[in-house]
Amino acid sequence: MKLAVFCPTGSDPYQRFDDFAGEVNDAVHPPINYHAYAACLGGSFHRDISTLGDDETVLYLLGSRLGLNLRLLEKMKASGRTVLAAFKETGFQQILSRISSPRQISRMREIFSLSDGCISPTRALKPVYRALTEAPVAFIPTPYPVDDPRWDFSVRLENRKGIFVGTREFFNPARNHLFSLILLKKISDSTGEPVTVINTDGFGGSRLLKSLGFKEGSLREIKGKLPYSAYLREMAGHKFIFQLDSSAVPGQVAGDALLCGIPCIGGNGEIESLVFPELASSMRDLERTVDFAVRLCRDGALLRRHIEDSRKRALERISFSAVAPQLKSFLASLKNQKA
Repeated sequence: MKLAVFCPTGSDPYQRFDDFAGEVNDAVHPPINYHAYAACLGGSFHRDISTLGDDETVLYLLGSRLGLNLRLLEKMKASGRTVLAAFKETGFQQILSRISSPRQISRMREIFSLSDGCISPTRALKPVYRALTEAPVAFIPTPYPVDDPRWDFSVRLENRKGIFVGTREFFNPARNHLFSLILLKKISDSTGEPVTVINTDGFGGSRLLKSLGFKEGSLREIKGKLPYSAYLREMAGHKFIFQLDSSAVPGQVAGDALLCGIPCIGGNGEIESLVFPELASSMRDLERTVDFAVRLCRDGALLRRHIEDSRKRALERISFSAVAPQLKSFLASLKNQKA
């Protein structure tokens, strides 16, 4: 059973996942986020309705153009397809920005009333879907290819040094990027561990970084986004990731950490809670989060234990081999209901 993920309002092109996660290739979208639902079933990703197969079950990602979304959904339903609906962006603030008028709300409600079901990548969003549709709703975390050796970016523990900042976007309030760096300055001062940060905010971001007062040589700035494989290789050379993202998203940063074989401290995303339950946090737990970071900097045995424990949980809960059966079971139940 295969799944076609469909997003007509995004920029990602048509892509097949016949080899599931496939080889690492920066020329195509990596098998993460919503693409990973398709990849773990050997499915496909589409932006044009013409490339969809007639018998494919479709997961429709709803972007900002709800009128277009509704017209295309009606067309797919008229052809007899099973169509699931999901918000393309899963943070509550991101969703609210797309339903800011009565007309948009009406269209959104109509879309969900026509759908055959919903897949929610977070438990936080599941009640919202249940309130919008009478169709079945399944919480299924976004899988990561942690069980595919081609996507193992980990390095030897003795070759890891420093802390990698998991968030970017200084001016996105839900990311708490600046607060992460303020806390990391204190952590770096007390442990001697250097900090690596990606700056995607240009000159303004560089000025903010300089104003934080890090000691000479203790803050390394990477300017601009990296290709995904280069980003993972960069990340993998650190002891752990630190973040304070409070947007209750699926948890890409934590998933990236798993591909690198390193722990992720902080954040309230779904993968954080599933795979790093002792390290996940909210903004009410900052003292505990800082304490964990300091301990992981100083205690190699503790760091190794968290690496091993998170690896085991990831294989059990979010690997392709763990999530694929959940997707197959849910899709089969929808087919049976329509039969």
